[in-house]
Amino acid sequence: MALRYYRNGPARELAFPLANGTDTSITVDSASGFPTQFPYTIILDPDTSIEEVCDVTFAAGNVLTIARGVDSTTAVAHSAGAVVYHGISARDPREANAHVNSTGNVHGITGSFVDTDSVQSIPGRKIFDDLETTGGGDVVTVGALQSVTGRKIFTDAESLAGGDFLDKGSVQAGITGQKVFDDLQTTAGGPVVALAGAQTVSGVKTFSGNNVHSGANAFSGANSHSGAETFTGSVIVGTTDLTTAWTSYAVVRKNGVGGSTLAVGNGSQVGFYKQVGKVVHFRILLTFGTTTNIGTDDYSFTLPVSYNEFHATGPALLGDASLGKFFSRAWHGVGASEIVVIDSAGVRATGFSGGSPIAWATGDTISITGMYEAA
Repeated sequence: MALRYYRNGPARELAFPLANGTDTSITVDSASGFPTQFPYTIILDPDTSIEEVCDVTFAAGNVLTIARGVDSTTAVAHSAGAVVYHGISARDPREANAHVNSTGNVHGITGSFVDTDSVQSIPGRKIFDDLETTGGGDVVTVGALQSVTGRKIFTDAESLAGGDFLDKGSVQAGITGQKVFDDLQTTAGGPVVALAGAQTVSGVKTFSGNNVHSGANAFSGANSHSGAETFTGSVIVGTTDLTTAWTSYAVVRKNGVGGSTLAVGNGSQVGFYKQVGKVVHFRILLTFGTTTNIGTDDYSFTLPVSYNEFHATGPALLGDASLGKFFSRAWHGVGASEIVVIDSAGVRATGFSGGSPIAWATGDTISITGMYEAA
């Protein structure tokens, strides 16, 4: 079985279509959230009849080099905008089950890796997955790299070739890689660890000084920050990275609430949003062209995420390109995921509609921004 890499992140889209099943390079709208080591698995058009599993073997920005039609899927054509999902396919649980059911020759070796009835002398790198104790001497030699992933009992100072690994009587400041803390950690006169690597902090922590976070940091417990916090890497709330650009979505403008869709023509209509937990921030911009369908009724616009309370409201602005003026209006929620523009008296038909409040012309704009609670 081959090593593959994984990472949590959002689904992406194809920026350009795949015309056939022989292309070995694709461009996505963003590779943020995908692994940075290779290979890893992507799925094109997941949960459809043309679902295709591919291996990403290299990436340059948003351009991915791929092996097509792996894990018994077929390489086929895919349209621009097709979903590109990084995750697992059938081979992942299949290989894991095969490994669990193997009784010998696992991990690429012949015979047992270690036994449990005799003293072991392992001169290279060691990985321990359970409790290790020392009765009368070192459980491992201390001159080589140790990777200790389970619970350990150290009865004395442990050192590596380049200096102390840890001891039980002083503050540690020389651990520059990833750290895992399972209990309360405090800093009296300096950092409990160096802050240049990725930190996984799973318990309650108290930070009494200024802290600079230059890597990705995950805090799963309650954390008290009494000093200034500087985040130079990703800042993730829930599953949302606050440092990335807003996500685009296809806005639909309708002729009245629930009415027919109005074509944009040679104008433009774009929408963007960012969801943090249950809070959705969004913006919509419609720019009229010569062939934009003006319509005959008041306008409604679709939202990226259904809202929890249809009384949500916010600002809307009309820009008259020929006069160089702007008219202030407001939007109000209707239905499950639509908004309609109203005037200052709360009247919908005189908000934004065909011919109202001005005769629409090329270059005129409707700009809507807001925030609401997701369903």
